[in-house]
Amino acid sequence: MKKAITLFLAAAVILSSFSLASCGKNNSDETTTNAIDNAFLNYIGDGEKAMLSTLVQANAKLVTEVFTLSHLTVDQTKAITINGAKYAPVTDTSIFASYSVLEEMLLANYTKETVEKIIGNPPVYLEHEGVFYYNLDYDSGYNKSGKRYPLKWDTFEISVVKATDKSVDFLAILHDAHGVEVHFPMTAVIENGNFRLADFYVVN
Repeated sequence: MKKAITLFLAAAVILSSFSLASCGKNNSDETTTNAIDNAFLNYIGDGEKAMLSTLVQANAKLVTEVFTLSHLTVDQTKAITINGAKYAPVTDTSIFASYSVLEEMLLANYTKETVEKIIGNPPVYLEHEGVFYYNLDYDSGYNKSGKRYPLKWDTFEISVVKATDKSVDFLAILHDAHGVEVHFPMTAVIENGNFRLADFYVVN
């Protein structure tokens, strides 16, 4: 945890320096813009890639265990109706002890706008009278039969495509269950001095 915090703080310093350097540029000066972009791209080193990898791994975990392919374990016998939707209490709190912990994880991984989209309306998860609930009526719209083979997110590489002082476009390069190489495009933006994924990437 201390190592992760140190990496994020280091990134914040780097990103801040480039933000200051770009404040006085003329937006019409394409040469200057490209120079700044190229300089920033050179600064996406192992530390920054490690941060991006952490975000990608968290995204895969949230997709496969919490929101899309599966959901947190619940007790359907204790389901209740909240604002017209049927909710069951979460019984396995080994991944997220409470709704607030889940929300904190989401905000650490995605932009605020993306978090609002992930939670949804009515919410996929919520806290009601101190109890952590899952929406049994939730349908992610994910068609499992339409996918080829599961992607293996235990190992992958990060390849930066384009980086500016505001965002980083990159590829997560990995393999499916049959060993076929897959390039998954993603974008991270700079929000409050840290990398945050710009979308919820349904990766399997």
